[in-house]
Amino acid sequence: MAEFKFYTMKDNKPKNIKVQLSNNELDKLKVAREKLLAVLKLEDLYDQIIESFLEFKSQLYSNSLSLVSNFRTDYNANHEIRSKLNRQLFNTLNLSKLYLDKSYREYRDKNGNITKIKSFVKKVTNDENLELVVNKFREEIYLKSPGYGLGCALRNLTQHDTLPVQTYSVGINHDGSEDNRKMLAKFQLPLSKSNLLSCDIKPKVLSLFNETIDLHKVMDEYIYSISQMHIKNRQLTEPTVENAQGLFLSKTKEIETIYGKNNYGIGVFENNQKIFYLELEWYEVVNYLQQKHAVAIDYRNIEHSTYL
Repeated sequence: MAEFKFYTMKDNKPKNIKVQLSNNELDKLKVAREKLLAVLKLEDLYDQIIESFLEFKSQLYSNSLSLVSNFRTDYNANHEIRSKLNRQLFNTLNLSKLYLDKSYREYRDKNGNITKIKSFVKKVTNDENLELVVNKFREEIYLKSPGYGLGCALRNLTQHDTLPVQTYSVGINHDGSEDNRKMLAKFQLPLSKSNLLSCDIKPKVLSLFNETIDLHKVMDEYIYSISQMHIKNRQLTEPTVENAQGLFLSKTKEIETIYGKNNYGIGVFENNQKIFYLELEWYEVVNYLQQKHAVAIDYRNIEHSTYL
């Protein structure tokens, strides 16, 4: 037996109200809620990726400032710098791998044949055609974005072989006269193409890179590619998500029209067990995260200055 349970005020006293709910209506609410929960989980995961990546970038800028006046070799300090950057990169790369698997993943047998496909878009929309769109979009990004391909390879490398940051480079360029001299401080993370090849990263992945590769730029491009995929996931699922929200909102409005607004929440019960509330306050986190990360940002195109 399914029903709504809630309280309304009558004669300044709370009154318990029960409204019968058909099994068909309950099933529709359950399905709609699962779709909304899937959206929340993916938005939460994407937020973790971006925040972890920004911590990595902030650490690079911090290192540039802190080392600008001190080039003395200190192996302990060098270790701490590399250690912190590796932790941040490891988190970013592995969070992003989790996201990519949630977004679209193919399962294959020992002969390489696809046995199963799981995707966020299919889970929300139940539309296999949209699943194909996601796969095609992912393949297009892989072909046009060498940084994305190398980022995926680095994720595999960090999980099974070695950490990505083995060394860093610090430098200063001077410009202008003695009275008005300017300094351009640099803190860079170089990767050796030959070293990556020796770690079994495929030559095809590295074919468009020079011998010295800027890890910072690679990560910028990698995260931008994931951001593009995330925006595509949002676009493809938006109509279904709006319908799922509408189901909850219309049912809430229907009850409030008959019984008046309440401040205690409308519980959805099955066999006298509360399974969830009808209200969607919890989903406001999704709205917040979608505004927080409204667009895909290519950080390679951003220059920072704090001076007017």
